[in-house]
Formats: sequence, C-alpha cells, structure tokens
Amino acid sequence: DLVEDIMTPASACAVARREDTLQAGRKILQDKRVEGVPVLDEASKVVGVISRHDLRPLLSRKDYKTLFAQSTVGEVMSTPPVCVRPHARIGEAAGVMLAYKVHRLPVVDENGHLLGIVSRTDIFQPLLRKKESIMGSERRLWINGSFPDNAFVDLDGFDSLASVEDFSAFEEVPQGGSGSGLSGAGAQNWE
Repeated sequence: DLVEDIMTPASACAVARREDTLQAGRKILQDKRVEGVPVLDEASKVVGVISRHDLRPLLSRKDYKTLFAQSTVGEVMSTPPVCVRPHARIGEAAGVMLAYKVHRLPVVDENGHLLGIVSRTDIFQPLLRKKESIMGSERRLWINGSFPDNAFVDLDGFDSLASVEDFSAFEEVPQGGSGSGLSGAGAQNWE
C-alpha cells in the first residue's frame, strides 16, 4: 500500500497559515479535534507543522493570552516540515515518523504543495485490517509493562489470550542491572 491510498486528502485537511495568530492556530486544533496541522505560506506551500506539542509549553506562561494574541504560527511552528510524497510506501512513511519522532506527515507534490496528510492512525488502521497475517493466531496485549491480575485484555474483537506464563522467558533484571531491563531469550536493546 502507498501513502496516497491512506492519506487524508488536502480538501479535508485542516491547515494553518504562517501569518495566523497562535490563538487562531490553537482554535483550528481545538475545532477540528486534531493534534497538529500543516502550516502553509502565501503560495500554499507547506512550510511547517503546528501541533499541540508546540503550544503546550506556552500555556504555562502568565502572559500566554497576550502571547497567543500577538505571536504568529510561523514563530512557533516546527520547521522545516518533515514531509512525504504520495507514492512512498506506508512502511517508509512509518520509518520517517519514527526517525524524526513526528506523529503526522504532510503529503506534498514535487513543488511542496499540500496533497494531504498521513497520521500514525492512518498507518495503523491498514495493519489492523490485516491483523491475522501480522499478529498470527496468538495475539497479546501487554499494558504498561505489566499484566493486570495475570490476565490479558481482549481488545476490539481480538481473541481471548493465553496466560502470563507464556512470557516466562522475559525476566526482569534487578535495579542496577545492565542493558535493556530484560534478560533471557527476549533481551534486546529497543533504543
């Protein structure tokens, strides 16, 4: 599958303009119930991304109302934008998101004009549709590093799951231990 197959098209994307006030940018995020949006310049080229993550630290300032009224999206946005082309494979887009630690990628043409946006949710949904081939017959959900009450969680129609003993190869290393915090067959460095 390609990015163009799963992206939200530009016609349905919320966007901000570089010259918008931070208050206007915040309102776009709130009204559209999204975490971030592409920022466009006067020529409608993607020049950045503004997200709740960019705005959150500013809200703790005593003068945040004045700041949000007088500052522009262009002053606070993440730039340069990390973008992807429509013919990129979904796995490539996921790799870019992980490498740059971003949650969404504007999809642009060769001139930098917005064609759409692809989010982590857009990427995960096709995987869930293919859950049988990806997850196999035994599907497990491990929440917050522990198994609540030695039981697994049945999530959205996934089958009931096996017991905690299936994970006996993963033993915790005592505090002060080295490496990834795991020993045994499953020990890996996940950084």
